[in-house]
Amino acid sequence: MHICQTAIITHLRMQFPTASIKTLAAYAGQLSKQEAPKLTQLLPACLVMYIDGSPIAQDADLQYDLLVVTQSTAFDRKESQRNNLSLATDIVRYCKDKNIFAPGPGRTGTYEISRERTRARILIQDHRFTVVAISLLILDRTS
Repeated sequence: MHICQTAIITHLRMQFPTASIKTLAAYAGQLSKQEAPKLTQLLPACLVMYIDGSPIAQDADLQYDLLVVTQSTAFDRKESQRNNLSLATDIVRYCKDKNIFAPGPGRTGTYEISRERTRARILIQDHRFTVVAISLLILDRTS
C-alpha cells in the first residue's frame, strides 16, 4: 500500500512540478485544526490518502483519495471553487491520459487507475480552504 502511494506521488510529480502544485505528499493529518495554519505555506497541495482496498486478492485493488487543497484568497466561494476545480480538473485529465504507471524501484508490473471508478467531491469549502477529494481505484498488477 505504501509502495503504491509513493508511486502515485511520483507519477503526479512528473506532470505537476512545484510551480503548479507546491506540495505533493502522503496525507498526514495536515487538515486538522492544529495543522491547518501551516497549510498556507504548502498550498496548492495534492495530498494522497489511502482509503480502502483488497491488497492480497487475486485481482488486487487499492483505493486512494487525492485531496486537492487550495487557499481561498477572498471570501468568494464561487471564485475559490473555480480555482480549486481548475486544478482538480488538470489532475483528473492527467490521470485519465496517463492511467497506467510504474510501481517504482524493486518491483515489476504496473498500477492502473480504473477510469470508470474515479469520483470527485467537494469536502470543504469555507473562507480559508477549498478541498476536493478525487477518489481513485488503483488496480495492482505488480509483483
